Amino acid sequence: MEDFFNNPEVQLVLQGGVVPFVVAFIVMLLLQSVRLGGLAVVAAFCTVVYFFAAFSFTPLTATRKIILLGIASPIVGILADFAFKPTRIGGAALALAGAAATMWVFWPVFWQKQTADVWMFGGAAAVAVAFMIWFGQVYLAGHAVRAGAGGL
Repeated sequence: MEDFFNNPEVQLVLQGGVVPFVVAFIVMLLLQSVRLGGLAVVAAFCTVVYFFAAFSFTPLTATRKIILLGIASPIVGILADFAFKPTRIGGAALALAGAAATMWVFWPVFWQKQTADVWMFGGAAAVAVAFMIWFGQVYLAGHAVRAGAGGL
């Protein structure tokens, strides 16, 4: 049995699927009474990061910036829900913040490219992220299932 659990494929399935699912299920059960069960996805994400990246943030690479934003975005989302109702202005503000975060994450990659490529690839990425956030805030905020599917 010890050989079974030491098998790399079994460890990958356990660390990448089973354990995050169990953690998310427990967090969902604990937080559903306060209507924050959606944070179970963050708990699963943090579990996977723990197993594969070990929460090391130095040096701050693009991958680690994505992990940092993945942990910070639910906090911003909860604060945004409490701060204002979903309006076009609030959606636009969050969309601009998402576009800026996209440029922050990928700036080391863009820095090595030609100016035209930076505008083309960076602009496309920033516009895509901004549109996704804005659309989710303005049109999907009233429909939890649709917003969750869109976020995923």
